[in-house]
Amino acid sequence: MPPKEHGFEISEKGRKKNLDKVFFTEDLGSAKIYARRAVNSYGGIPHIYEVDPKGEIETINPAPGTTVFAAPMATIVGEVEFEKPMEDIFEDWRKFLLSEKLMLKPGAGGWDQYAQLVGEAYLSAPSFEERAVSSFQALTPFVENMFKQIQSRVDIEFVNYHPYANAKELQAEVEATGKMKVATIDSEHAIFDELTNAKFRAIHDYMSHIQAIGSRGTDFTLTGEIKAYNVHLKTLPRQAIPALFTEVLGQVCAYYVLGRFAEQKICLLDGFDYENVGVVEGYDIVDKELVKK
Repeated sequence: MPPKEHGFEISEKGRKKNLDKVFFTEDLGSAKIYARRAVNSYGGIPHIYEVDPKGEIETINPAPGTTVFAAPMATIVGEVEFEKPMEDIFEDWRKFLLSEKLMLKPGAGGWDQYAQLVGEAYLSAPSFEERAVSSFQALTPFVENMFKQIQSRVDIEFVNYHPYANAKELQAEVEATGKMKVATIDSEHAIFDELTNAKFRAIHDYMSHIQAIGSRGTDFTLTGEIKAYNVHLKTLPRQAIPALFTEVLGQVCAYYVLGRFAEQKICLLDGFDYENVGVVEGYDIVDKELVKK
């Protein structure tokens, strides 16, 4: 029914003049984008519905892949599965890792310099920033849901020590025993309780260093962790991405600079592109190396 008959009027900015119209698309990709925008603006869980438009249909955008139409009203005739089944998600991760092309190259002018810049930014950042809280909080539902999914695939054991010297040890134990140990030490966190923080580690280790048994995971190196971060990006709500950058790349790069684990911080690292890892404000990328402007 038209939005004004709902008893509440929610519309996208710029569309208030069309409150009595129902907007829809033929493209699933566009529908997912609009659903995520609604969740980012108003909260809740994204849903995509199949509708039967009623009345005259107006074409707003006819371009294939980004079609938009409007009608006076529409009847919901079904719901479309929003997210892929877990089996498909794991397979996507595996294919992504096999084909991942990083933006910079190893060495002094590439990832080493990037790690230095990110690490120094993390170490100089305050321990707590109020502006970062909502991004870190947005990580929590993801952690709880994904942990349950991964727990159904591998036996997770929490231990009070760091159990593996490298990714090969982790991968070998999971393949041989079906068990993955996760450290609970160094888990102090201003937003996550210790268990949530440990669950986040379990998700990171499984998604990034194990994947499905028999596929290739990443290692514990700097570029391995960068690839791991890129994998995580494909599963997170956008609001949580700045926090993920701090949690994964901020801490990894700080370790690269210090040679030891740094304090866990609730902060945002400005000047870095969180989704195109390697891009830094004030630098150009030339031949896969960072060059100061």
